[in-house]
Amino acid sequence: MRVIAALGLVVVLSACGVGAQSDAHVFAPTEVPFGLSATTTTAPPSTSSSGFTPFAGTESTPVAYDLYFIRSGILVAVTRRAPPVLSAADLVMVLVAGPSPVEVAAGQRSALPAPDIVTHTKENLPTVTVDLARTFSDIPRSDRILALGQITLTLTARPGVTLVQYTVADAPIEVPKASGVVTRDPVSRADYSALLQAPSSSTTGPTAQFTVPSTTR
Repeated sequence: MRVIAALGLVVVLSACGVGAQSDAHVFAPTEVPFGLSATTTTAPPSTSSSGFTPFAGTESTPVAYDLYFIRSGILVAVTRRAPPVLSAADLVMVLVAGPSPVEVAAGQRSALPAPDIVTHTKENLPTVTVDLARTFSDIPRSDRILALGQITLTLTARPGVTLVQYTVADAPIEVPKASGVVTRDPVSRADYSALLQAPSSSTTGPTAQFTVPSTTR
């Protein structure tokens, strides 16, 4: 039956004048039906019928970072996570915002009273410069070293940062280390690592002073 059908198709085509040609026939533009002469092709859509876009909404893997807050008189690390790698300025901004309600419930607090205690932060690795507001001197004396320790330990936990320079109005200031020694030079992680453990009752250091530089130069 298939052979008979095929022979019938050949007969019909022959009757219609459609036959094999040895040479290609070039049609004049007027012979081409409208719409078939367009040469522009349409690119396939980038989205499927469901509206899904490849890689849309993908995020980088969250990166862990440490903030230092006070608990029971010592500094403790609190690990948080963020999608991108935070800059030094970002870390300071998050730190001065204070502990979260969950962290407060766990007994943690900050010696940094408000976000405006830091005016700006400049990064020039391996040193980060932290410009403090003049109101930093209003922090209770017992908390000043802890506040400096919070900032220093948080920044030096970030890869590439080893020193922190403290300024007020962009002028270097004298700050106390954990030992009570006052310096105008950049401080390191080692200068505040003692704040990570309870101080010995048998040792006392000198009273630390905080000097705000004069505005006149």
